[in-house]
Amino acid sequence: MPIHFFPTTRFTAATAPGGLPLLGHAPALLRRPFDFVAALPAHGDLVRLRLGPLDAYVVCHPELVRRLLTEDRTYDRRGPVHDTFGPVRTSHPVHDTSHPVHDTGGPADERNREVPDAGPATCPAAAHRRRHRVLQAAFHHDRLPGHAAVTAEEVAGTTAAWRDGQVVDVPAAMHRLTSAVTARLLSAAHERAGSPPLRESTDVIARAAGRRPVVPLPGADRLPTPGNRRLRHARQDFETTTRQLIAHYRATGTDHRDLLSVLLRTEDEHGRGLSDAGIHDRAAALLPAGAGTTAATLSWAWTLLAANPAVRERLHAELDTVLDGRPARHEDLPALPLTARIVSETLRLYPPVWLLSRTATADTRLGGHRVPAGATLLHSPYLLHRRADVFPCPDRFDPDRWLTTAHPAAGTYTPFGLGAGHCVGDAFATTEAVLAIATIAARWTITPTPGRPVRPARSALLTPRPFTATLSRR
Repeated sequence: MPIHFFPTTRFTAATAPGGLPLLGHAPALLRRPFDFVAALPAHGDLVRLRLGPLDAYVVCHPELVRRLLTEDRTYDRRGPVHDTFGPVRTSHPVHDTSHPVHDTGGPADERNREVPDAGPATCPAAAHRRRHRVLQAAFHHDRLPGHAAVTAEEVAGTTAAWRDGQVVDVPAAMHRLTSAVTARLLSAAHERAGSPPLRESTDVIARAAGRRPVVPLPGADRLPTPGNRRLRHARQDFETTTRQLIAHYRATGTDHRDLLSVLLRTEDEHGRGLSDAGIHDRAAALLPAGAGTTAATLSWAWTLLAANPAVRERLHAELDTVLDGRPARHEDLPALPLTARIVSETLRLYPPVWLLSRTATADTRLGGHRVPAGATLLHSPYLLHRRADVFPCPDRFDPDRWLTTAHPAAGTYTPFGLGAGHCVGDAFATTEAVLAIATIAARWTITPTPGRPVRPARSALLTPRPFTATLSRR
């Protein structure tokens, strides 16, 4: 059962040991980020780090994390993680004169203006509340069956070319799948409109987000490397395609029940429609969240199932009973409880967005300890999910723990955030992962290549390093 935390708890504060002169704890965070972060609760509930010239506070206790994530006027959605994610999300500024951005240029407008390259996980609180209302319409529960149908079709397309005994790059295959789903949810009409396919540029941009370092190096994205060149071309292709689609949608006025249609109907706080640039920026910001995070979850799930054959056999039994070889559909979800628990347990062990930041907007106290205005606060779902006092035997893959922990206490399980910052697409992300695992595992067994341990990449998204696996038809 989950442990409930009470405000009367006395919270401890400390400085993490082992900081180096000038560099502080940055080398340890970069060299072994997951081990380093997971060890911090042993030092205190609020642990101070030095990351070069930056002082940061890591919030380690679930109750303090709950306060951090729900008091978003005190702890705004800004900080170094925002800087890490932002630059890959959009290309150069979109100069748009046909539908100008409406603002007066005054101080209030500057204060409330959304940062163009901020995504749902990282944009400031005021902007996030507006964006959250926009996206709710796109991910309303009555749209989930349609989104699920898209997922089923793309899983079928991805696996159609698979052959028994074939060796595949698993993360690459999962990225292609989730990028195809994301592209279709963004624009259901993009192929019919005569525009270049979105899935290729979506795939490149989402993968780039997953590879970004935890602490970004200034100017690294401008180096003339092959990866940066591919990303630059993908950004340009994505911008060209979305501009063509926006023009096509405006001209026809058809509601395609996709994300672009929702954004075209969205009004800003002044009651005016979004500019083409604003629509493009919001669409681009969804790519890492829509494709990169789910691809990481699926990739980790295959490694966990391969390492736990007893769970895999139970999964196959569930799928054989419910699906009998056919693709999974939205209406099958209630009959796939083990598959759903496998997704929950994968997200516990490997939450894709594993480190996030907030910035204190004023002098405050957290857990009885002073936090100065402007301070950076970090919180890590990876850290929370591996606390033994919350999840016994935390390193063990045990989907059945969710039989008794279906509703964990606030602040203990946060793969999709919490409070007003809770991911609006969580229901779809979970649905997509469950349907993908069910459909693929019903027909295929994925066995990672022996002798090559799958390790996490040291990057902003908790994604596995590239690994290969052998496909076996069931």
